[in-house]
Amino acid sequence: MATKTTKKDSILPPEFHGVAYIAGLRGVGKSTLAAQADVPGNTAFLDFDDGKGRELDEQLHFGLYIDVMAEIAQQHGREWKPAQMHVMLDSLIDRIEPGRYTVCILDNIDAIEVALAERVRRDPTAYGIEPDKARSGKFGGVWPAVNGLVSGLVSAIHARGVMLVIAVAHTKAVWGAGGQVPNKWRPRGVERWQQMSILSLV
Repeated sequence: MATKTTKKDSILPPEFHGVAYIAGLRGVGKSTLAAQADVPGNTAFLDFDDGKGRELDEQLHFGLYIDVMAEIAQQHGREWKPAQMHVMLDSLIDRIEPGRYTVCILDNIDAIEVALAERVRRDPTAYGIEPDKARSGKFGGVWPAVNGLVSGLVSAIHARGVMLVIAVAHTKAVWGAGGQVPNKWRPRGVERWQQMSILSLV
């Protein structure tokens, strides 16, 4: 399900171009913060988190809102496979009308990375990864190539005229020799998001 409204005057500073990375525990307001980068009518919100952004869309009326998980479940059932998401990614980018949006929110990046990892596993040599490393996970497995695919995904979104791509990520616990380290968290996602980021918030 997607919704559209007419483009509005932007409040996004023209020099604010690139990637922003917002990470944190569930329920702390990451999506709400991301949704305020520009007026909602200029925002494309790709919801990879089981419709979590639907309530925001009902309140704010994004220029484009896609409940990705609902769509893939409708096509393939609740037990969808990474290969199906990998195929769907390109069509999602195609649905971002060129020159129409200033901000694209990817909330959250877990499912995107799973899909990109599947893309590499299907043909690892095309991405410079030895098949045995892709299978075993040795020396990073497929993830070095996923870094490159993240860059390509962001570039494809920018090519649609989007100025700012906001990657929303969860955090994971930090573990030490004695178990989980209290009150310590590490942002999820491959490092390329943060390498590209012009603004990172945790």
